[in-house]
Amino acid sequence: MRFVVGACALWLLPAAVHAQESGEAPVLAVASPEDLARAMNAAVEKLGIERHGLMGTSFGSKVALWMAVQRPTPVEAIVLMSPAAIRAQEG
Repeated sequence: MRFVVGACALWLLPAAVHAQESGEAPVLAVASPEDLARAMNAAVEKLGIERHGLMGTSFGSKVALWMAVQRPTPVEAIVLMSPAAIRAQEG
């Protein structure tokens, strides 16, 4: 099983940048974990990775969870290590 590592997946960065430039993903200067997850999912899809696990540490845990929420079908497993405070949003 391949693992995609939350916000620290630097090997995905070139594909994420290409996806962003082609309009397939949001700009990488993101405002939220949801935006970063959208960019990372676009990169994973661009690379043709059909099934994978997600692993995140701290802030990367939030990104991994959002990646799974936004695109659950390819996710085989999720590993969260020392997740940053994850709580319900107010409002």
